[in-house]
Amino acid sequence: MIPIKKLLTNKIVWYMSTRYVTYILAFFVNMYIATKMGPENYGIWSFLLLVFHYFMFADLGVPYSVQVFMVQNKENNRVAVNYEKTGLWMTGFLALSCLFVAFYYSIGGINKAQELNVGWLFYGMCICGFLNFFNMLYDRIYRAKNRLFELAFKQTSVVFFMALAVMSFEGADLVAGMVWSYIVWCLASFLVYIFRGGADFSGNYSLEYAKQVLKKGIYLFFFNAGFSFILITTRTLIGTHYSIEAFGLFSFAFFLGHSVYNCLLAFSTVIVTKLLHRFHSSDRDVILSTLSIVRANYVTLFHGVLYLAMIAFPIVLYFMPKYASSLESMMLCTLMMLLYTNSFGYASYLIATDKEKKLAILAILSFVLNLVVALFLIIVLHVKFEYVVFATMLSYLFYTHMCTYYARQSLGLSTSFPKVLLDGFPVGLLVPFVLAVVIALKGNQFLVAVPFFVFFIMNTKALKSIYKTSKKLLVNPNLIDI
Repeated sequence: MIPIKKLLTNKIVWYMSTRYVTYILAFFVNMYIATKMGPENYGIWSFLLLVFHYFMFADLGVPYSVQVFMVQNKENNRVAVNYEKTGLWMTGFLALSCLFVAFYYSIGGINKAQELNVGWLFYGMCICGFLNFFNMLYDRIYRAKNRLFELAFKQTSVVFFMALAVMSFEGADLVAGMVWSYIVWCLASFLVYIFRGGADFSGNYSLEYAKQVLKKGIYLFFFNAGFSFILITTRTLIGTHYSIEAFGLFSFAFFLGHSVYNCLLAFSTVIVTKLLHRFHSSDRDVILSTLSIVRANYVTLFHGVLYLAMIAFPIVLYFMPKYASSLESMMLCTLMMLLYTNSFGYASYLIATDKEKKLAILAILSFVLNLVVALFLIIVLHVKFEYVVFATMLSYLFYTHMCTYYARQSLGLSTSFPKVLLDGFPVGLLVPFVLAVVIALKGNQFLVAVPFFVFFIMNTKALKSIYKTSKKLLVNPNLIDI
């Protein structure tokens, strides 16, 4: 048994608890929002969120680059704070892009926004984007400093502001209420980051540091943005080539799949800084051991939780008849998110060993592959909107395979096709995945539990390892401190 005192003083338990409470609340709040809005208004809100997400990934990789340099200079605080100050100045210039986009919209640009007649709501999302540039920078800085409260506040407070909007607005006005909730959330998070004391303004801006940050950051940008734009492009193509109601149905399905993904992303947020530190080691055995543990635990856990979540999808739709036709889309979106996590560990290793250029190229190629295949499916084959996600699945499979290949090559491991394929997608994970895809295409709600039970049978050993690792972290959170 784990002593209660250890649990109550374990900062990982506190952080993860706030994340999961938030996800549970966010799930029900978003369900209520979707129900009150209906598919059409939910589609409009999803479009505005899409605008915000474009801003989120236009940072040229500066936050990620600053985090990596701060971790690498952990023992030299003077250098670390100089990188922090340099990142702040660079972010200020990048945030101005929100003003240019707002101006472009004001003179009749952004056709879809004009078509939907969103009015001032578009400017509201530009304000959110401006503030969020700084929030993303300090999100990474606080991760490098292993400070979790501020991260928890930003990631948790949004759901309370959304809930307040749901209680205060009705009908079409609820869309405006959601925009206001995001403005307040971004502003509150910004103030917490600035005034909580973790932001260090004592450093000096350095042109040389700026060049280093931009050089590393541009590759990290293409890596992160390339992957993010895969999802954004898929959503954009569906939003522009299908009805706003279809986009609302897809966005709802995507939200459910992404909700489960976010639950596990919370844990990766905690351990990513530790991974960067360990992968920066010159000891090959340490790297291989870390990769083995991380992939055996995290990737396997991710698959199992997603299959378990799928069992609840028909139940959710029973209480939301307006979205009853979206079961197939929900399952495919969830499986799409599952493929993304297969590269976990290897991508972090390549970043830590300054091979972000390879990742950037892979991300760009994956983005192009997704765009070409998605357009082919839409324009040539005229598939239903649910099936556009197959383009994204193919892109993720390509990325995972190549990421695994380069990591194994760097570590001096075999790069034969079978070795790379089964490393990136082990048989115990591949079989239930294929079953889940077949069941999703058939749309049979009575078979949604089959992939989970097949997964459970084929991964018993890995699940025992996950249990032991989780117990160790609860007893000793310092295992992932740096």
